[in-house]
Amino acid sequence: EQEAEVDPLLELKQKFESIKAKYSKLRKEFQQKQEAEKLRNFELKNELLNELKTLIDSEETLKQTWEDFKNIQQKWKEIGHVPHTQNQELWNNFNFLVDKFLDKVKLNRELRDLDSRKNLEAKIEICEKIEELLLSDSIEDSFKKLRDLQIKWREIGPVPSSNREELN
Repeated sequence: EQEAEVDPLLELKQKFESIKAKYSKLRKEFQQKQEAEKLRNFELKNELLNELKTLIDSEETLKQTWEDFKNIQQKWKEIGHVPHTQNQELWNNFNFLVDKFLDKVKLNRELRDLDSRKNLEAKIEICEKIEELLLSDSIEDSFKKLRDLQIKWREIGPVPSSNREELN
């Protein structure tokens, strides 16, 4: 009778060991797949860092670079986890490049604003010269000067939008 009682326990123990071995094998495979995915994600994020560096050095229009920047940010968010040992350095690099890009955007806007203010001053100066032509006695001379001033006007870049209508 005792042997009959031991056999079911031995059988259960063997089943348990078999299930435990299968679980360990599957868990190990799962962890290996996760690590491989993390390494792939690490590579993808490094590629995005390179794209961001290229974007910072790009001479594209601000509108286009902004759209590209937003796409890079979205891809970065969509990529999953990376190896823990690489995570902090990746984030540091990404945040550094984002700051650098945003500085470039700000600088571009400031330069564009400065340029448009200089253009405004130049166009106001042309308006004053045109008004002086009204006082001239020679119509031919005034007409020549007016044409030259019109050419200069077209060569000057845009002015701030708030002044555009009034100036025209």
